[in-house]
Amino acid sequence: MSNVLGIHFGHDAGAAIVKNGKLTSAISSERLSRIKKDRIVSKEVIDYVLKESNLKAKDIDAIALSHYENDKFDILEIFFDDIKLDFLETSLIGSYRVGKAKLLGNDFVPVYELPHHFGHGPSAYYMSNFDEAVVLSVDACSPNYQPYNSQIALGIENKFIYQEDARTMISQLYNAFTASLGIGLPLLKAGSTMGLAAYGKPLEDVVKNKKHYVESMHKEGNILEYSIDLFSKLSGKNSEVTMNNLSEASFYKAIPEKEKIMNTRLGRDLAATAQFIFEESMIHTVKTYVEPHGIKNLCMAGGSVLNCNANSRIKELGIFDNIFIYPAAGDDGLSAGNALYVAHNILGEKRFKYSDRDVAYTGKDYKSKMFINHKKVAQYIADGKIVAWFIGASENGPRALGHRGLLAD
Repeated sequence: MSNVLGIHFGHDAGAAIVKNGKLTSAISSERLSRIKKDRIVSKEVIDYVLKESNLKAKDIDAIALSHYENDKFDILEIFFDDIKLDFLETSLIGSYRVGKAKLLGNDFVPVYELPHHFGHGPSAYYMSNFDEAVVLSVDACSPNYQPYNSQIALGIENKFIYQEDARTMISQLYNAFTASLGIGLPLLKAGSTMGLAAYGKPLEDVVKNKKHYVESMHKEGNILEYSIDLFSKLSGKNSEVTMNNLSEASFYKAIPEKEKIMNTRLGRDLAATAQFIFEESMIHTVKTYVEPHGIKNLCMAGGSVLNCNANSRIKELGIFDNIFIYPAAGDDGLSAGNALYVAHNILGEKRFKYSDRDVAYTGKDYKSKMFINHKKVAQYIADGKIVAWFIGASENGPRALGHRGLLAD
């Protein structure tokens, strides 16, 4: 019996607790700080998950993380090989290492440094109720510490078994097109590109030669730089986006609205083209790396799995009997995945069978005795009003799953 604290530093930071094999609480920092994509894990965040799990800091038996920045979190001391670390960006691929850590001044406990995808993949597998599954995680993590943005693993009972890194960098294509269209920072606006794609049509040449474009997403080299050049080629205009300014918010603010390609028919078609290449590349990844395992249960996680159209295409292939996608598929689910990996794969905790509510709602449950008059709510919406909907525990992940939302016609 053990209590594992999972932490994720970096964008979509957060914390989670796995108590005796069950995920009992998980929250992203932005839910408490109100700062979108917050990178800081504060004492408030740690206290939040501890309280929801009826634990204190001294009750934590192990800590799991994949990234560490001491200047953003000064209540955790981490040592590897008896060397105190102020910064950690993992270069591990298919293994992990163990150190020791002090949380809030308590005694040392083991701390496990995990590869990035060892947070994504386990979040999906261990939260599913599958006894066996093939696990695909697709993300846009830095090639500096993850050679490819995708990973294949197998989940067999308690074990999460790394298989290989899939040669696909399709997330970088979306980043490049989101930036070049002038929509905004890719980290914040990739979903807007997916929405814009619905209003356009993929360019005929790309559809006709899709094999070439898909293969280009699965080769060696800097796919982000390639994708910026590809945008210029397809648009007939030189993209002002560079490797240096792509992540600079000031760059997008300086572009006059009327000059943004996203506001033109061509812009809509280019967004649709990016979506087309993305979907076809996801299918290529599944057929090349996932299907050969012959397992009929598929688990998926990683920020790219938030692309619902691509997910539907995978489902329509008919290869899998069951598909499970973790709601916090992006980096806001890493804290839960980190803790689940350590609890089950390393410490040998038995798995817990989760209901849909257990999976989706891992935040604080605000009890209320107020009676909800659904007829009145419906009338408000029919009258053109906007209704703020707030009920039960908060959702885990970036999608509104019915407990927090705005309802309108």
